[in-house]
Amino acid sequence: MGVRSDTCHAMRAAVGARIMTRARPRPAVVSWPPDPGPLPLLVIMQHTLQLALLAAFALSPWAPVASARPQGGVDLLVEAFGGVAFGDTVAEVTAKLEGLGDELVRHDVEPPSLPLARATQTHLIALGLSTAGVDEVAFTFGDDALVLVEARGGAVDGLLIAFEDQEPSKIQGYRAWFSAGVVAHDERDAVWILGPAALHVNLFQWENPDLPSVAGPQATYARSAAVPALLEFGASLETLLPRIEQAASCWDRLEIRPPFLPTRPQTQLQLDCFGVVYAGFPRKIEAIFGDDRLQMAWILTGAPEQERVRRELVRAFGEPHFVSKQWEAFDDWRVALRKDKPEVLLLADELVPLYRPEIESSADPQPAGANDPKDESSR
Repeated sequence: MGVRSDTCHAMRAAVGARIMTRARPRPAVVSWPPDPGPLPLLVIMQHTLQLALLAAFALSPWAPVASARPQGGVDLLVEAFGGVAFGDTVAEVTAKLEGLGDELVRHDVEPPSLPLARATQTHLIALGLSTAGVDEVAFTFGDDALVLVEARGGAVDGLLIAFEDQEPSKIQGYRAWFSAGVVAHDERDAVWILGPAALHVNLFQWENPDLPSVAGPQATYARSAAVPALLEFGASLETLLPRIEQAASCWDRLEIRPPFLPTRPQTQLQLDCFGVVYAGFPRKIEAIFGDDRLQMAWILTGAPEQERVRRELVRAFGEPHFVSKQWEAFDDWRVALRKDKPEVLLLADELVPLYRPEIESSADPQPAGANDPKDESSR
């Protein structure tokens, strides 16, 4: 199988209307913690992760059966694609796929926009792989390490045999085995195999534009890291829903009982908005409402793109006024870049005095600009 190269100047195709319909799913109810009093931000962050896991694995319509873990995506990669593994380089995957299909095409994306790519982004498109029985497979690399596999054409029948006895999570066309890192869409005959970092940024929503069945007009994503227009703090869900439906490819909701926000609302709702373009890529935004008023939002990012996201935050808000190993704060503490777990935190004015002390005390502060990627002396 020969390899030919095609350099792309930007990502093509958006998540767009290919994803889910926007019908409202049945809300899930999350009960945590037993004490509804104010909580420190670090506890809130842990709770946010717990909510995501609960939503993915237990309480939401995606909930999988926890009794038996299905065959993992790592094993599926090895068996279906000639021993390919996450972390393999482009050269290693090319060598493992040699002779297994009709054609292998390389696309180098310049500049990279994938959240899991810092310096380089490469797509290997394999056609007619005999070992997997699928028509086309996209192997996506960030910084010369395999992070995502997307297969189409015979993928559902050819790759999910090991999962046929396992009850998947289901929502609006998707079947998911999150603990295994495998997501399928039957109508598109598509299967995504993801590592933990790819799951964090929800790359199963992104369709590789270099796959023949996906390829479309070239698309570029707005790079702005300003607060997205759909997030108007203090506004109600009814007010924001038209904006959310316009900006997001799909959305889901969680009712959180009892509320954990330190403003002590009577009710708390988390709206998960997928496919919202922010800082150069379609992303998931977790918007949190207290008593039907938007008070907080998390935007999920990738660690390798941290410098790009930071650069756009500086462009939108100016230099940070607080820098530590874990955080950088902008816009009078309304916007914060989290660095230990890649995401951006947005706060309503009323939450700033409640969370600022937690951010300030989370780590030894550094001088503003100390982490500026343009400052070679700080590296």
